[in-house]
Amino acid sequence: HALANNAAYKAGNGEVYRLMAPAGSGLGHVFVLGLGKAEKLEALSAEAAGGKLWVFLEKAGIAEAALIVDEDKAVKSIKNHELAAHIVNGLMLRSYS
Repeated sequence: HALANNAAYKAGNGEVYRLMAPAGSGLGHVFVLGLGKAEKLEALSAEAAGGKLWVFLEKAGIAEAALIVDEDKAVKSIKNHELAAHIVNGLMLRSYS
């Protein structure tokens, strides 16, 4: 597993790890967005991570992306659909120039 083999990636808030997409998937890359510690995750930290994701995508020249939020049982403070909404909200807010 690529993430397990990378000691430098700590999944901190807004930290992005770039992976090659699986062959035949039709995707170029998969980006893993770190959200920090589960017990500290809240709406504002999710929005901050979304903003950092925007900066990463913009620097990488990525014009289109899809967001998949995987459920983490350790996250008790925010529901999955709310988490996705806050990440996208942060991304959109950061995109204004």
